[in-house]
Amino acid sequence: MNRSRSIEKEIHILAPVEAVWHALTDAEELTRWFPLEARVTPGEGGTVWMSWKNEYQFQTPIAAWKPNAHLRLIYMEPTSAAKPGEPGIPFEVPYRVALDYHLEGRVGETVLRLVHSGFSSDASWDSQYEATVAGWEFQLAGLKLYLERHRGTPRRCIVCRAMRPTLTREEAWGRLWGDGGLAARAHRPPGEVGVRYAITTAAGDHLEGIVENWSPPVNYCATVTTLNDAWMRVHLDELQLFGVRDTNLWISTFALPEQQVYDLQGRFDGLFARLFGGRA
Repeated sequence: MNRSRSIEKEIHILAPVEAVWHALTDAEELTRWFPLEARVTPGEGGTVWMSWKNEYQFQTPIAAWKPNAHLRLIYMEPTSAAKPGEPGIPFEVPYRVALDYHLEGRVGETVLRLVHSGFSSDASWDSQYEATVAGWEFQLAGLKLYLERHRGTPRRCIVCRAMRPTLTREEAWGRLWGDGGLAARAHRPPGEVGVRYAITTAAGDHLEGIVENWSPPVNYCATVTTLNDAWMRVHLDELQLFGVRDTNLWISTFALPEQQVYDLQGRFDGLFARLFGGRA
């Protein structure tokens, strides 16, 4: 029998509950840790629109709005799969897919509990579920970093993406972390979580910080102290429901000069083009 499953995460953030609520519900604040673009019509019955400037765009109705306590967004309602060539979700959604944020203010901190529910237990949803678990680990850690170290500072992102219709994850991971990629010179190669790494990319950029996740050949997250405490992720997705197999690099920067970020984007674009044949 097909059942639903959920993702539950809890983090402690050294920030007032009002600041955490604001980060979840204000359009400008959302773009400082989560999407690249956002619009919010606040209140129950309103909407949150988010975009990553690609096919990932969501218009989510607000089902619960209790300031500083509870926010509920509806990502998908139960529906049949859209037919080829017709608009809509290209796979069946058997359950309501919802996202709940529960907030509790404590002395000196806020406890944020996330529940993302409604994922089908059918095997065809496994890759989507696993990718969403890993995605929330990165995003929530990014929210914590933003509020604790960069609160109120606009974010500039370096984003690279390459489709890999034939490369396996292992092959793409090997290219990305090989001599021609991110670790052309591995002074202290990434590996153990919580340990400092230091690498120089094939484009000549020195990256150093603390490893937060090292899960070859799927996921890597780390701070980048050499870029003013930026937040970096490399992830290789294989999303069966959407038919997507891609390699992604994401660096959230704060208070870096615009030209520096622009130049970094150009060098990482060039690196991805050499490794994978172009930018998606």
